[in-house]
Amino acid sequence: MFPKDFPSLDQTQIFLAEKDRIIHAPRVYKYLKNNNVSAVMFEGYGHADALLVHTKEQDRMVQAIIKDD
Repeated sequence: MFPKDFPSLDQTQIFLAEKDRIIHAPRVYKYLKNNNVSAVMFEGYGHADALLVHTKEQDRMVQAIIKDD
């Protein structure tokens, strides 16, 4: 997907795991930031790791979602 594919970027929040094995998250993060898309990088985590156990990263996700409502 490309930023132009999102209907409303001001209501979009992307969460990435630094050590994701599916995508090159640091490259995607840089691309999103360069295109003014709100993104958060969870350093040290693999794909979906921040979702599997209650972590401060889960709290960051919830706060980002609540903030946008």
